[in-house]
Amino acid sequence: FDIGSAGGAEQALKLADQLVAKERAATKAVAN
Repeated sequence: FDIGSAGGAEQALKLADQLVAKERAATKAVAN
């Protein structure tokens, strides 16, 4: 995937957001 293009950067940000959300959900599940 091409991070050089604006679209690539947008996709990378969305992917990063999804990964962070998954990590937070997993952490919450473990904490409970």
